[in-house]
Amino acid sequence: MKKSLKLIALSTALVSALYAGDGNRSGFYFGAGVGEAGYSDDGLAKVISGDDVKTDNDDTNMKIYLGWQFNNVIGVELGYADYGTFVSENPLNPYTYEAQSYSVAANLGYSFWNSQLRPFVNLGLAYLTTKHENMNPAYQDLTDDKNIGFHYGIGFQVEPNILYGLGFRIAYEADTYFTTVEGTYTNDDDYTQTNSLLYASVQYKF
Repeated sequence: MKKSLKLIALSTALVSALYAGDGNRSGFYFGAGVGEAGYSDDGLAKVISGDDVKTDNDDTNMKIYLGWQFNNVIGVELGYADYGTFVSENPLNPYTYEAQSYSVAANLGYSFWNSQLRPFVNLGLAYLTTKHENMNPAYQDLTDDKNIGFHYGIGFQVEPNILYGLGFRIAYEADTYFTTVEGTYTNDDDYTQTNSLLYASVQYKF
């Protein structure tokens, strides 16, 4: 009987702690995480080196973000993503691609369970710095590029009341931009480039 009473008391205390607070999650927050990056180049690497780039890499792909949440629905978020290096499979004509992204986006979601759980989407713009390296002299103009693109993503975050501002996020985010490559064999074609990152992060809200 005493064990049952203790278990009931412990359960009641845990539920009370989870529901403590007024449910308002507005405020400044920041977070950092790691994940797995992907890259879709619309066939550009195959034109340059004769083979596709790998769709994954062995680098540590990093995501850092900070933002301000106005209420339980709307926020604005600044982000940085390091997508690592992607390498072509052709040893006779190697080609590598590196990318980093700086983004600004609206964070739109809906908080429930006393604002502890929140699915969300990010929609905004990205500024990408990219670096191409290859041995083909026809594409030596592919060195360091700077591009403006679209930033978008979807995710889910958990902010338990008992952790006093500490939260966790799992998300998929991507940056897509369009580039025109001037080269002997490209005919000045346009290519759609997409860098993506599936990551898990830890965040803190003040």
